[in-house]
Amino acid sequence: MYMNKVLHSLEDGVLRITLNRPEKLNALDEEMWIELARILRRYSGKYPAILTGSGRAFSAGDDIYMMAEAQDIRDTRYIVMGLIKPLLEAVASYETPILAAVDGYAFGAGCEVLLLMDGVVASPRSTFSVPEAYIGLSPPLMLSAGPSVIGLRRSIYLTLTGKRLTSEEALSIGLIDEISDDPVARAMEIAKETLKIPLETLRSIKRIVNRYKAMLIDPEAEEELARLMASREAQELMKRFIEKRR
Repeated sequence: MYMNKVLHSLEDGVLRITLNRPEKLNALDEEMWIELARILRRYSGKYPAILTGSGRAFSAGDDIYMMAEAQDIRDTRYIVMGLIKPLLEAVASYETPILAAVDGYAFGAGCEVLLLMDGVVASPRSTFSVPEAYIGLSPPLMLSAGPSVIGLRRSIYLTLTGKRLTSEEALSIGLIDEISDDPVARAMEIAKETLKIPLETLRSIKRIVNRYKAMLIDPEAEEELARLMASREAQELMKRFIEKRR
C-alpha cells in the first residue's frame, strides 16, 4: 500500500527516499507520513539519506483533503501529533547525514521540513513557500525552527506574506545550500563524500547536532496548528480552496 507513494532504495551506500505521488504534487497524506517516519527509523545511523520527490514537485505539503476531513480537535491532534510530529522527530534524530534534493515546488510542510535537513540542494526550477496562513493555519516549523535557520524576521515575513521564493532567493537566506541542474545527482555526491568519514565520527557529529534540532520542534506551535485546523474558519477556507481546485 505504501510503496506506491513512498519509494526507497539503497544506492552505493546511500538511502534514497522518493515521494511518489506526482499527480498530487507529492502532498503528504496519512500513509506517506507514517511510511516516511518508518523508513527513517529503520535506517537511522546506518546510511546517509536523500529525500526527494517525483514529478514536478518536491512536496506541496500536507494533503489539504485530509485536513479538511477532520471533524474536531481530536482528529486534528491526530494529524499533527500522530502523523506530522513523528516524521519531524525522525528527521531531526536521524543519526547519519540526511539531505534533501528539491526539483520543483516545496510548499507548506514540504518547505518547512527543509529546515531540519543537514543540507539541501535545489534546481533552478524550484519554488519555496509557506502559504498556510491563507487557509487559516500556521506553519509550526517555520515559526519555531525558522528563526534559528533563516532568521526571525524572515520567518515572520514568509509566514505572513506566503511569498514564493526562487532558488536564488532561498539560497541567499540559507533555506537551501546549493543550486544544481541535477539536485539528486549532486545530493548523491555529497552523501557519498560523507561515507569517507568514519561512521562513529558521523554519529558523534549528528548526536551533537540533533540535540539542537530537537529544541527547534516546539510542542506549543504544534498544538496551535491542531487548534487552528479544527477551527470553523480554517475548515471553511480549506473547503473553499478545494472547491476552487475542482
